[in-house]
Amino acid sequence: MAEYWRHVWQSSEVLGDYISAHHYLFEGCIVLELGAGCTGIPGLVAAKCGAKLVIFTDHPESEEAFKILKKNCTGNGLNEHSFLIKDLDWNGSTNLNQILDDVPILHYILAADVFYDITVFGAFMHTVTSLLQQYPKAACIFAYEERKIGCTDYKD
Repeated sequence: MAEYWRHVWQSSEVLGDYISAHHYLFEGCIVLELGAGCTGIPGLVAAKCGAKLVIFTDHPESEEAFKILKKNCTGNGLNEHSFLIKDLDWNGSTNLNQILDDVPILHYILAADVFYDITVFGAFMHTVTSLLQQYPKAACIFAYEERKIGCTDYKD
């Protein structure tokens, strides 16, 4: 698996700016970020704007990213009870159900630059559809950068 999680993507900063500008929407809310990587910028900003709980998720093979993300959260002053970091494989519904078992309500689903690979579109949309079926009042907020097919905008 490519280590996309290692990069700070511009769209995550844009989404973070949007959340900051609309901070009042996130106060007291429960937020789930898909594809948080090691920075979790959108979820982190939501937490700093008063979200009650932020659930950061990424692919199960992102163990190193999760360690960095936890340091990023605690280093930015988040209370350890105000966030969860969970692995989530968009190709499987089992761990999605496990993550959300203890979440009675979900207000926002955030995702930044998760459309980097067309092979993940179907699984991603299935995950979002499943979330919206379980939480029909939740709002999805996505940010992405349009790319030309076959091009990559980053270098390792």
